[in-house]
Amino acid sequence: MKKIILEIADCTLPEQLHLYLQDALSLPQDCGQSLDEIYDFLTDIEEPMTIVLPQAVADEEHLGEYGERLLLVFDEAAAENSNLVVEVI
Repeated sequence: MKKIILEIADCTLPEQLHLYLQDALSLPQDCGQSLDEIYDFLTDIEEPMTIVLPQAVADEEHLGEYGERLLLVFDEAAAENSNLVVEVI
């Protein structure tokens, strides 16, 4: 099983986050500019994968509400796709 640890706790802008996710998750160039596109990508993963995200991304000094929505997107995608496991630490 592939495991990706996302180092996104220091992201403070959604644009910065999306650029990082494009690289870290190897998203296609035309994907990853919105949470909906990230959700679609995650639900289409066909090989077993674990993605680890920091809870701190939802803190006010980081991405705040946008970070909370990001964590929800990853959780909902994992519930939809049995090949995806999401760990929030």
